[in-house]
Amino acid sequence: EMKLDDSYFVGELMIPGLTGTSPAAIANLAELQWFIDRYGSEYLTLLIDGLATDVIAWYPPESINPDEGKPEIDYIELLCEQIYATPSPVAAYVYFHFWRNRYTETTSMNEVRMVSENAIIQDGVNKTVHAWNDMVKRSREVWDYLHANSDNYPTFDTARRFPFDKINTFNL
Repeated sequence: EMKLDDSYFVGELMIPGLTGTSPAAIANLAELQWFIDRYGSEYLTLLIDGLATDVIAWYPPESINPDEGKPEIDYIELLCEQIYATPSPVAAYVYFHFWRNRYTETTSMNEVRMVSENAIIQDGVNKTVHAWNDMVKRSREVWDYLHANSDNYPTFDTARRFPFDKINTFNL
């Protein structure tokens, strides 16, 4: 189960309307959870491939029974500390896909752009591009860490190409 939740979507990665008991808040939270489940694991697979299963299965140290013991150095924990740090590259990846999906609404008539009352809709492309590029930067830090410590991560394929490229608002 992904360790990412709605608490990561604050500040520059703000997704409003996730709190409360209204039907809209419950629907927004359910939609975000779908994106976390779908794109969080996709991100991990793209970035760390064979280590993704270990990272998804990892639980924070406070959830481990101390009587069971644990290795002196938990390398998966060190990796998770980077992936789930705030701001998190996996949260930025999910944020990008969440908002990209909301640029239009699917209706029985085709894709439409909703009209807002008492507001002027601004294009959110710049924010999503910024989130994507920040994700690329933070993912590169994780990638470089894995390369520098590859002896500790034998299932990480160091011959693979870095999976993400920066983008711009013109999609060039």
